[in-house]
Amino acid sequence: MALRRLRPGQEPAERLRRRSEPGRLPVRRECDSFVAWKIYENTGGRQYTQTGGPGGTPTDYRTYSVDINGGNPGMGPDAKDWATNATRYNSSFWVDQTPTPGAVAQWNANSGGMAGFGHVAYVDKVNPDGSIVVENFNLTGHGEYSVNTFSTKSPTVVGNLTFYWPSNFVHINQFH
Repeated sequence: MALRRLRPGQEPAERLRRRSEPGRLPVRRECDSFVAWKIYENTGGRQYTQTGGPGGTPTDYRTYSVDINGGNPGMGPDAKDWATNATRYNSSFWVDQTPTPGAVAQWNANSGGMAGFGHVAYVDKVNPDGSIVVENFNLTGHGEYSVNTFSTKSPTVVGNLTFYWPSNFVHINQFH
């Protein structure tokens, strides 16, 4: 089953707003699981379902995405760990402060307005003025999908919360 590509302002497919179900990619409605799904979608994952048991993790998931859990290798256990663990996870990944479409915007713990777990988001677009448009889940801590613009020049306000430019950008070779 092919996954629908999200565009800024579009809601993700209904299956992403629900809890995991058999035959579907596991989704916890957290920022890291959403970004792992975006990596999977954009690197050629085909959503082949797992055989021989419940869970619904596609058989090609390890080929086309990243392990969001802790340990070695693993990008997590939290979003704050992605920049630190990226090059250990895969030597073709790199981390810098330059956004590119398809990169992972990453906020360290307690920085940029984020909580102690940090945050990750998918960079959808880099605008001519240098601002970025990101897709993400759980920015405000309520498990919802959102599209937000971040600028180096001014904070991003969502409701009564204020967020700032990401700490790092994690570049995943095959993701571009």
